Amino acid sequence: MTTEHEVIDNFLQPKDFEKIQNLFMPKYEDEGATNIAIEGDGIKSTITTEFPFIPWTYNVVIARADEPKNWKTFYMSHLVYFDTLGIVSPFYPFFHSILDLLDVKALRRIKCNLFPYTEIVQEHSLHADADFSHKTALFSINTCDGYTTLENGTRVGAVANRMLKFDGSSMHKSSTTSDQTVRINVNFNYF
Repeated sequence: MTTEHEVIDNFLQPKDFEKIQNLFMPKYEDEGATNIAIEGDGIKSTITTEFPFIPWTYNVVIARADEPKNWKTFYMSHLVYFDTLGIVSPFYPFFHSILDLLDVKALRRIKCNLFPYTEIVQEHSLHADADFSHKTALFSINTCDGYTTLENGTRVGAVANRMLKFDGSSMHKSSTTSDQTVRINVNFNYF
């Protein structure tokens, strides 16, 4: 399996990055009612929310279903798009600028990940995003001492507005952070 990868710092223009980062790490002076429109597969809907921020789902399986589970090991996720379901989040439009820059031909998944603070950085189990070759792009929302480790041992640090690209069938692992309250990234799987 190949472990070729690409790291792109300052992936988005600052104004585009700030819009996305604010979904995850809001500046409270920006609070206010917002309409968010979503279109997909001929279906239109609009939500109005006083706080237009990403809602999170609790998960105990981080990398693989067979990994040991305990009450201290978890992460939060938010699914935006899945190939068999289509758009599943009203926040999908916020990711258009990234999809355009990635030159996506066919989208498999967009999943947001939030790894909580741990006293010391904890690495998760090795895993692949799928058992067939495809593109993975991992976009960091905040800077912290967390990282992604590729199968050849290369560690790529979590730096705000950094994109890490690699083959999603190659083994890799995530980590928590010990110097921030959370580590947040967005995983894009595509062709």
